[in-house]
Amino acid sequence: MTAAAPMDTAAHFTMNPSRPARRALLSALAGAAALCGPAAHAQADAQPAWYAGVQLGASHLSGWPARVDFGSVTVDGRLALGEGRHASLLLGRRQGAWRFELEAQRGTLPIEQVQLGAVTQAVAADGRYRAFTANVLRVIPLAQRWNALAGLGVGMAEVSLPAIGLANGCRCFAAASDRAATVQARLGLEWEAAGGWRVQLAGSWLRLPGPSAASGNIATRYERRDALTAGLGLLVHF
Repeated sequence: MTAAAPMDTAAHFTMNPSRPARRALLSALAGAAALCGPAAHAQADAQPAWYAGVQLGASHLSGWPARVDFGSVTVDGRLALGEGRHASLLLGRRQGAWRFELEAQRGTLPIEQVQLGAVTQAVAADGRYRAFTANVLRVIPLAQRWNALAGLGVGMAEVSLPAIGLANGCRCFAAASDRAATVQARLGLEWEAAGGWRVQLAGSWLRLPGPSAASGNIATRYERRDALTAGLGLLVHF
């Protein structure tokens, strides 16, 4: 009976650890859970997956300089633009920390005022732009369920601007359109919801071509411009 006492005491301490031991055990378990969580998340993200999405938002392009050539004289002009609408469709593939996607986007260019030399006139007209790009994005984990995105894209862009006449009857700004190679840069913030859904807030810089056109003896040439877009998107992985 006396010899069994040490065994009973050891069993007691094994089944009933002290408070410091319990705290150490709980801390170790919490640390393991914290490590396993991001590791499992990173492992899941490492698997290739397709995704599709849509983004809606606004575009900003404060003004569009132009040169109006009357044959014997050239006059500086400018279109003053308001905030436009922007939408894009995305189809891509995730590979580890990288995403490779195709994007089709379009937006409006609301024209609120036209200026030609010393003449300024309010107008109400809309231009349009479209772009199709191939994008490469880097995913930067920030915290659980939160990622930052940064990337570049190349492709083609097209701009269409309407004909605009002045009050004196001069059709000085002819309808113009052009298509050219484009580049864009993007920064974004993403939240991972359940079921493969992701909510994305992104801003982009997009290079637009400068269209030119002629109407009779008057030629209008627009400079290339940069459009800034911001939108809220929804992506689903499959």
